[in-house]
Amino acid sequence: MDTIGFFTSEEKKLFFSKYRLLLRNLYSFLEREDIRKMKELMKRVVALDCYGRDKNGINGLLRNIDTALIATLEIGLKRTSVIALLLYRPVLKKAITIEEVEQKFGADVTLIIRRLLKTSDLYARNTAVNSENFHHLLFSFAEDVRVILLMIADRLCLMRMGKQMQEDDRIRLATEASYLYAPLAHRLGLYTIKSELEDLSLKYTDRKQYDFIKRKLNETKRSRDAYIAEFIAPIKRKLAAAGFKFDIKGRTKSIHSINNKLKKQQVEFEGIYDLFAIRIVLDTPLEKERSECWQVYSIVTDMYQPNPKRMKDWISIPKSNGYESLHITVMGPQNKWVEVQIRTRRMDEIAERGLAAHWKYKGVKAESGLDEFLNTVRAALEAKENNPLDLMQDFKMDLYKDEIYVFTPTGELIKLAKGATVLDFAFAIHTKLGSKCVSAKVNGKNVPIKYTLNNGDSVSVITSPAQSPKRDWLNFVVTSKARVKIKQALKEETVKAVEFAKEMLQRRFKNRKIDMDEPTMMRYIKKKGFKTVTDFYIEIAEERLDPNQVIDEYLEAFRKETETNERTEVQTLDCHYAYGDDPRRDAALAANGVPVQHEAVLPPQPWIKLAVYGTSKQVGYDDPANTPPEEIAYFDELQRYTAGLVGDRYAITRALPRNMEISAGGCDKGSAARRLADTLGRSILVCVGDAPNDLAMLQAADYGFRTGDCDPAMRRYDFRDAAPSAEGSVASVIDALRALL
Repeated sequence: MDTIGFFTSEEKKLFFSKYRLLLRNLYSFLEREDIRKMKELMKRVVALDCYGRDKNGINGLLRNIDTALIATLEIGLKRTSVIALLLYRPVLKKAITIEEVEQKFGADVTLIIRRLLKTSDLYARNTAVNSENFHHLLFSFAEDVRVILLMIADRLCLMRMGKQMQEDDRIRLATEASYLYAPLAHRLGLYTIKSELEDLSLKYTDRKQYDFIKRKLNETKRSRDAYIAEFIAPIKRKLAAAGFKFDIKGRTKSIHSINNKLKKQQVEFEGIYDLFAIRIVLDTPLEKERSECWQVYSIVTDMYQPNPKRMKDWISIPKSNGYESLHITVMGPQNKWVEVQIRTRRMDEIAERGLAAHWKYKGVKAESGLDEFLNTVRAALEAKENNPLDLMQDFKMDLYKDEIYVFTPTGELIKLAKGATVLDFAFAIHTKLGSKCVSAKVNGKNVPIKYTLNNGDSVSVITSPAQSPKRDWLNFVVTSKARVKIKQALKEETVKAVEFAKEMLQRRFKNRKIDMDEPTMMRYIKKKGFKTVTDFYIEIAEERLDPNQVIDEYLEAFRKETETNERTEVQTLDCHYAYGDDPRRDAALAANGVPVQHEAVLPPQPWIKLAVYGTSKQVGYDDPANTPPEEIAYFDELQRYTAGLVGDRYAITRALPRNMEISAGGCDKGSAARRLADTLGRSILVCVGDAPNDLAMLQAADYGFRTGDCDPAMRRYDFRDAAPSAEGSVASVIDALRALL
């Protein structure tokens, strides 16, 4: 192979060294002609620059050799996968045809290459690899777990070359590896690779934190190893003396795992007590597993004090995935907490290989789904066969039966529930797109909005500005997002309809020169039997209720309410002008020599007092306890409004919750009482009152008394207390005065 100009001198040495290593590990799996054929093809593709350097300066062929070594040495892939990996790029660059590869190396190699091309096409579509859906799609498209394993190997290779990359490429790769390829490696049982991917990802995304943890681990490694040996030694002696067959090992947590603990626990590095764990693995028959695990538990806890809050028993009740183990945390030497895991060889195999090992021992099939399939693959990988992954050739993956994955016109991947329609897809993209959707093109074919989508469909939504959400859409959409958005849109349409109806009704009122009273309208709506105001206006908007009829019925209701709702009285110097019948009032005024006149118009000024009284039919004149709250609120507002008009020129008082009196300046009970005292020649003025309109009188008196049943507002003032009116308030005042005077 002519490598002049293709490799640097250092790269050339590395390439041939790694190439020989790869051949040594694959020698027993390669066919006689494989090496010769590969050499011929490699010469061609190098000459055609199929393995040229990328934008970061990484040699493509050297990268592929490194990836092949990872796939072979660290994952266990053999001939078929490695040849497919080395020839995938030349096929992609059209330097070699897929037919030529099949002729030289067989259909199985081309099968993997075709699936690698599929995943490459997926990347070319700019599919969001930062989406949690991406790894699901990989399985759906790749159809062969070998492709996923090769992609994991490739990403690990690139992560190890991170120093050669530009900063943005390095961070993007690290992020992708952390949330996509590391979890995939974990599910496949590639725990070492998973930890390395996570650690390198942390290194590239948060170098400062990575270096900090690494430095701390290096500083404590010698003491940590010595401590593990000190902790394990007495346990070994005790277990050996008890006749157990076992292995004990200590392991330090990964940098990524330690970082997660630092974040979660919010402690300093020295505050993490479980930097390492001790695992005791017993060789014991199935029927003795539980008893011997608990015997070991007893031995360990007799030697070291356990923390009962951190004891986890997954032997009595295993996890749903079949995991079984005893986890205890004990106080070791130097008062350090140490986690100890106790399990059997069978349990350890299940913990390492998951459900696949569980099937081996239990003879039953565990839960279906991704874990089931991946652990089946893991079991095949570990089988002692020359080419264990050949059994995957015709294995079609039909995972995630409740989900489908479809593409937007730009290649973005969208996950939907199985049975999702075009309308579900449109709402998944954007609410406005869903609201205006009238049809779609699926794989270039026109379909209605009810059309049910299939896995891998390419969907282009067709919209119309005249379209709006319909209530019957709820009958065929299946995603919660679409249902919520449709209901929201329908609600907004309802709001618009209500506003339109309200505006129209107000316009009709204005045309008939009628001022609409809102409280009266609310009472009218309630009497009509509507549960909400919205329901009332919808009836108008949908023309089931005539606005003119509403106005006529409102006027009748208003007339009935107002004919007895309010009356006004005016006091002048020589007469009391009253509106509305009140025999009790008229009799009281006549007894004091005040004439009463019932007029239809207000008398000429000057007025001494103007009074406004509420007289609801259901309440008596002096029954404030049963006065409707809306009537009290009305008079509160009336008082505030009037005070703003008259200012300090007039006195405004309330004897009852539903009345208001406006008196001329200086014309109140206080001035009247003082004038009366002066006229009678009395030097001491004593007054008794129970309401706010008595306030001026009590303030003018030498001795002011409030009754025991007075208005609560009177309690704010410093007056003497008398008995309640019904219990002889005046008599109690006389008794009090005798004591005072």
